[in-house]
Amino acid sequence: MEDNDFSLIERCRRGDATGFEELYQRYVKRIYNLAYRMVGLANDPEELTQEIFLQAFKNLEHFKGESSFYTWLYRVAANTCLQFLRKKSRSKETVNYDDLADVQLEGHPSPDPLEKIERRELGRRIETALAELPENQRLVLILGPIDGRSYEEMAEILGVTVPIIKGRLHRARENIRRLCKVDADSGAPEEACGHEREAE
Repeated sequence: MEDNDFSLIERCRRGDATGFEELYQRYVKRIYNLAYRMVGLANDPEELTQEIFLQAFKNLEHFKGESSFYTWLYRVAANTCLQFLRKKSRSKETVNYDDLADVQLEGHPSPDPLEKIERRELGRRIETALAELPENQRLVLILGPIDGRSYEEMAEILGVTVPIIKGRLHRARENIRRLCKVDADSGAPEEACGHEREAE
């Protein structure tokens, strides 16, 4: 697949726009998922996805082939999402994660009504907690526990060292546990939001 990616990139560089269209179709769903998880549905992740691919197209000449194209594209996506969030922060706008818990993953059946209510409530708590995290901590939670990327992959995507990734992820998990605590009489576990899967 990677060889095919490189051949498509070479077509783009020769002026064949259909090469980039094929790359877009190949990766758009995964990039959209990242944008959605970073900024929430109300902030138009579809438009942000288009901006990510536009930035990738404009900067394609800087892709040197030292990593896979997808890793490079993910780095572009991560940086674009962080810039978006920082702009929101400066303008005092709130990033809305409404319906975060309602995303139906491919291959998973729709939940029954009771499960959907429980997921929505969990989603609201996660929404509040995620919105309070610094952008870099939010991003490593998405890349690692949610997307299942290794420490090494996250470090390559973000251009930092593995110890930095581990530190950010540790702080993010501690903050999520703190922010997701609920009243004892709610019947929900105190650390319901705190047991993310470890990235290998």
